[in-house]
Amino acid sequence: MFQNLLTYLKEGDTYLGLEISEIQGEETYTLLEVKNSKGELVISSENRVSDIKDLKTHIKTKVPVLLSINTPNIVAKIIDINGSPTAEALVNEAFPDLDTDNFYYEIAQRERRPLISVAKKAYIDDILIQLGDEKVKPVRFSLGIGPMEKIAPYLNSTEVCTGHQKLMLENGFITKLSTAVEPCVRDHEINGLIVNSSHLLAFSHIVAYLDQSPGGRNFKETNDTFRSEFQNRRVFNFVLRSGLLFFMGLLSVNFFVFDHYHDKVGNLGAIVASSTSQRDNLIRLESAVNRKKERFETLTGAANSRSTHYLDELAKNLPPTILLDGIRYQPLAKPVRESKPIAILKNTVLVSGISKDGKGFSDWLEELENAVWISNVETLDYDYISKESSRFSIKILFHED
Repeated sequence: MFQNLLTYLKEGDTYLGLEISEIQGEETYTLLEVKNSKGELVISSENRVSDIKDLKTHIKTKVPVLLSINTPNIVAKIIDINGSPTAEALVNEAFPDLDTDNFYYEIAQRERRPLISVAKKAYIDDILIQLGDEKVKPVRFSLGIGPMEKIAPYLNSTEVCTGHQKLMLENGFITKLSTAVEPCVRDHEINGLIVNSSHLLAFSHIVAYLDQSPGGRNFKETNDTFRSEFQNRRVFNFVLRSGLLFFMGLLSVNFFVFDHYHDKVGNLGAIVASSTSQRDNLIRLESAVNRKKERFETLTGAANSRSTHYLDELAKNLPPTILLDGIRYQPLAKPVRESKPIAILKNTVLVSGISKDGKGFSDWLEELENAVWISNVETLDYDYISKESSRFSIKILFHED
């Protein structure tokens, strides 16, 4: 129960499969959204676009994206080999003298009829950069048709098409793959779920991700980093929202309790008004109450509903190389004193944290300065902790309206 709740907090119950393929010479982006409802997968939506800039209209930032890159630039080969060789041995058998420093590889069906897919790192990294420019950040990416091994045993067909390829299946294994002359579109039933052939690869990647099978690839650390960054962003947003709602609720309860006792003080004042001494005491009490009420209303005013919007805007475009450890919304202008009114820095947010990339930090500041709701960004402090990281503190002023 607790594990399921933790998984939901980190990833939710909806997953999006994104396949990049090439159909009739045109790069195509196929999307499949699947919801995990009590252990049963249900297809929520299906989409296809031909322009990478249209992806953001179909992708939610809180939903994990499973990216399958299946273009002609991905080279795949099925080999016959006995025993349990290492991943490097399998790659060398399929592609002799391949420089793995410049190529990504992925191995499927490792125990029988290994399927090895390779691609140049520069090509894959360029795709990830382009997706990042469109605010699409996958939690995992895969090469070619490797994830299809997860659903191959459940397909009641010996021939399957996906993207620009045709696959031949035998006893639940992919035995042959070739280039499809024409797109073949058909529906397949997988444990009662109908999946179109054009979405099979995206669906199989979601299944492989939920199965958490290790597979064989030389970019596992990159995928682990992508997943960790996504989960951290999701948890941060959840905790931030929950914390703000909790403190707003607590302040509201305190206000009603305070108002209740304030009324009682007023009634007591009417009873003891006949006594000069008691009246003087009441006046002093009333004055003290008013001062405290003014201080309370000042603090309450600082925690208005706009704070949620501004903090959401900060978190939404936060680069993965920046870790925030302090956010103060409309902080105190000077220390609180018993007999003095509370002064706050209105329309101000103080943000502190650690940056692991100086250029990324500068780009982030420039992005903040260009935001329509921000009037000014000032760097208060920037100290080097090590060669890889620096501690910073900035002050953000936003427009009053």
